[in-house]
Amino acid sequence: MTEWKIYKKFIDWLGKTWWVLPESEHLMPLIRARYTKEEAEFLTGIPHASKSLEELAQIKGMDPDEIGTWLEDLCKKGVLYKTRRGDSVRYRLNDSYFVFFAALSGLEVMMMTAGRWRP
Repeated sequence: MTEWKIYKKFIDWLGKTWWVLPESEHLMPLIRARYTKEEAEFLTGIPHASKSLEELAQIKGMDPDEIGTWLEDLCKKGVLYKTRRGDSVRYRLNDSYFVFFAALSGLEVMMMTAGRWRP
């Protein structure tokens, strides 16, 4: 699959949340600046509702140890959300509103200062 198709498929997936991405000549460059091609490919299909590591490994057809590294790295980048309740850890794809609002609001700077996010 070409790089353009990977990003287009990801943009279509991001548009399936409550926050619809508007058509714009700036959308593709914006998404490409925020996500690597590999991240876009990996995140396409990651549910917008919370799932366990094991559920996500099954969805993506990956080993839980392999997907766990991806999930943790993407949480640090701020594009996945991780919740913990007791022994249960769940992940979900942050919608584009959160990802881009956070970038504009300075949340990334605060997260970087706190050591929670690494570019």
